[in-house]
Amino acid sequence: AIDLANTLNLQPDGTTTDLLATGDGLARWLQGTGGPGAVGSAPLQALRGHVRALLAAAVEQRSLPQAAVAAVNRAAAAPAVAQLEADELVFRSNASPPDAFLADIATSAITLVGGPRRDRLRLCAAPGCGRWFIASRPRQTWCSPSCGNRARLARFQQRHQA
Repeated sequence: AIDLANTLNLQPDGTTTDLLATGDGLARWLQGTGGPGAVGSAPLQALRGHVRALLAAAVEQRSLPQAAVAAVNRAAAAPAVAQLEADELVFRSNASPPDAFLADIATSAITLVGGPRRDRLRLCAAPGCGRWFIASRPRQTWCSPSCGNRARLARFQQRHQA
């Protein structure tokens, strides 16, 4: 869910770039996530909007938007069956590969927003980043060390310009 939410990249000039908008970008993202090549950008972009709404509400400690909850619940409803194979739990999906992939993303969002990791969900506070991440420390505000360096440099420059 976080990987999908982060396919909208904030640019330094304040605009956003949609990594799913082009065929090449979509193919690269699907390959990186292990998704099936048959997934179209429109269903992913629609699900992304709902996932981002849920993540934003969770980070801001607001009630979850009901339209996003309903859409994510619908996407997660692809039929799956838990089975034991060779003494291990295996989930078999009766849905098409694209629908099963969308259901996996929706289930990830539901588990994240409705589970114990909700309190660790963050939106990177570094200037020009805007990526979602799961904090590994309680006071972590940046998604990566490079974002932390960029934020500290921006604060330093602001103090010394005054």
